[in-house]
Amino acid sequence: VSISDKIGPVLNCPSAEGFDCEDIDNIIELWPEVSFSDNCVATVNYGDLDDTGLDLDCYTGIVQRLVSVVDDSGNEASCTQVISFEGTSPLVFSDIEWPEDLFFESCAGVSFDPDSIGLDVGQPEVVTSICGLVGVNYTDRLFYTGGAECFKVIRTWTVMDWCHFDASTGAGIFDHVQEIRVQDDQAPIVDCDIVPFVKLNTPDCFGEITFELPFIIEECSDQVDIDVSSVLGSGVGPFQDVGLGNYMVTYTISDACGNVTNCLVDYQVSDAGEPTAYCIDQLVI
Repeated sequence: VSISDKIGPVLNCPSAEGFDCEDIDNIIELWPEVSFSDNCVATVNYGDLDDTGLDLDCYTGIVQRLVSVVDDSGNEASCTQVISFEGTSPLVFSDIEWPEDLFFESCAGVSFDPDSIGLDVGQPEVVTSICGLVGVNYTDRLFYTGGAECFKVIRTWTVMDWCHFDASTGAGIFDHVQEIRVQDDQAPIVDCDIVPFVKLNTPDCFGEITFELPFIIEECSDQVDIDVSSVLGSGVGPFQDVGLGNYMVTYTISDACGNVTNCLVDYQVSDAGEPTAYCIDQLVI
């Protein structure tokens, strides 16, 4: 008598949904239990996970696997089991902690880069755990005010919830203005250690000269004005037909905050040529 099993197993692959990024590390535990029925002994096999349908940036989509059951007679049944990820709720304004307004009494050692080491000018921080991508950017507008409080940086922070941003409605993007005020009463540091000697190598002892500029250190302002004046005129030159002698040059350096430094350099213009001897024939002394 030959007994054969013609009845295949019946397999049930329940799905699950509603997961977010916090569940991704425990994905093996998320799968609902598979059940089957068969009139003989059967074995369940689980295929590899397929996450091609899952957006790993926003944690939305599905992960699936193929499940099969085979009994001892070779009868087989299979199904695809699916678990769904739904991401999380959209970011809202109250989820963000914004940096406070700042006031600096000096520019010494100050950098306005939010990522600079040694100075915390602040940047937005998402205080609520969310799944997805959050982008942060800022733009600065600089306003010089003059006086002791030299200038203001109006920094506009923008935070974007990439997973819920809608360009047509503006949903998912948030702005905040941070005001950074800076006081500067320190005048520019000017090094007027300039070589003040100018040599003319011309036959008539008149020539062209150009004054040098001093070395300037200004910690607070990128705008520095340099005024150079002398009896020859304004600026560093070049000046033409300058004769031998001394020329006092005044350098006036001012920053955008109205702080001024002056220095004087006494230029000495001399003859670089050696004297030329001439012999006069038939001269008797």
